[in-house]
Amino acid sequence: MRAVVAACGAYGAGILASSLLFCTLALADDAQVDSEHCPTLTEESFEAHLDKRRKKQVPSFVMFHVSWCKACQRTYPQFVQAAEQAVEKEIPIDFAHVDCEGQKNLCKRFGVKGYPSIKLFEVKKDTDDPRAFKSQRTVEGFLNYAERMTQPAVRENATKESVQEALKEEMFSAIVAAVAAKGDAKDQKDQKKPLPAGLLAIADTWRDRHAILASNHGLAAVLPQAAEIPKDATLVVYSPPEQQWSGREPSNATAPDNSSELLAPQGPAAYAFYTGSLEDTEALAAWVERNRFPGVWRLGEGNFFEFTHASRRTAVVATSPNETQALVEAELRRCASSSLGEEYIFGAVNGVEWAESLGDFNILKQDLPRAFVTEENFEVWVEDIELLRVASLEQDLQGILDASSLVLRQSRTTWSKVQFYQRESGRKMEEVRLYASNGWKESSIVLTLLVLGTAIVGLSCRLFCACCRELLSDEYDPSSHRPPAAQQPPRQKRD
Repeated sequence: MRAVVAACGAYGAGILASSLLFCTLALADDAQVDSEHCPTLTEESFEAHLDKRRKKQVPSFVMFHVSWCKACQRTYPQFVQAAEQAVEKEIPIDFAHVDCEGQKNLCKRFGVKGYPSIKLFEVKKDTDDPRAFKSQRTVEGFLNYAERMTQPAVRENATKESVQEALKEEMFSAIVAAVAAKGDAKDQKDQKKPLPAGLLAIADTWRDRHAILASNHGLAAVLPQAAEIPKDATLVVYSPPEQQWSGREPSNATAPDNSSELLAPQGPAAYAFYTGSLEDTEALAAWVERNRFPGVWRLGEGNFFEFTHASRRTAVVATSPNETQALVEAELRRCASSSLGEEYIFGAVNGVEWAESLGDFNILKQDLPRAFVTEENFEVWVEDIELLRVASLEQDLQGILDASSLVLRQSRTTWSKVQFYQRESGRKMEEVRLYASNGWKESSIVLTLLVLGTAIVGLSCRLFCACCRELLSDEYDPSSHRPPAAQQPPRQKRD
């Protein structure tokens, strides 16, 4: 008994100590992230704050968050730290935040539906049309974004070295255009000719995710020597080897500079070339949107969302790093270089590291490698261990396009889940039938299990019906629930 009491006392003391420690750490965190470089904005101060910064030609980077959101609790300290470092690095951008718990109308005004929502209010755009932040929510991610969005939308006079430098910390490909050198102009008036309208338009749309560069000496002057450049190419989407999937996972080898970072295997660089006019705004914009993910991408936390929300069908293979992936890589690259590249963009993700997330889409770790397709910006997906196979990926992907494959398109609706379980139960029943057809012994086992299962289901149904009748019955006799008269307590007389 004493041992039980002592154990309970120790447990209670542990809970109390943990609570005190949690509160202390929470207070310490609040004190740590408080910064004069990231002020709190309210509905009354919001417009004045942005106007003051705009007069100084400074954009405002605003985080909308709530205190109870776990993602906000992780991101907010990173955001504040980035604000302080931006001041130290003299990056001309303003950081601020809004607590949506007390400023619901302000957050509703800017369409904040999920937390945290981070938006950039640019100098030359309307306040009600901010740009949503879609990069990594880390100090480095915020700072890289701040530096990019405070530089010219198009970086001119690109060279091989400047392209490689621009892509050093990038999660997405670079867009490089070949423009006429200003020195080629015949008179001073032509030298002031602006960049092509189409190039400026795509720069305004994609500058927050892609490095936009202009080369005055042609594409050959900025691309690797191995690149096969069409003669009439005017623009290229270039994905360096660091962004491409190599068919291998990071090894234990360290970088040549003896840093602690592991060397990530690199795939072959990927290119997509545009041969139209850079002045044709609509045609160029449509082409870039369809071709900004060339090759086979190495997917991870920083680029998976943008990849699967690129307004394209995606074909993704969840790989098993412990197994040989040469055949998987060969099949993926064959598909990407075929006519399927016009309909799908291709990528690979580590299925072991992403096992928990992929499990929500019925991609199980024990079945790796598995292929799946996303459509409608991941509102719909296709997975089928029998009809969408890595070994015959090209054929199965073509079957989805031709509607000749009987794959099940799934979504997050209840009806979609019912269809999924119906499909799986039908396949299990077929497996049982095939097992029973092996002989009388197997048939006897299946028959016995079937009888037992039917009996259990029947009893369960009877019990369920009996409970329902009892609960829903209208017959109720209050006298049957009273004690006998002799056992009833005497009534007290009133004065």
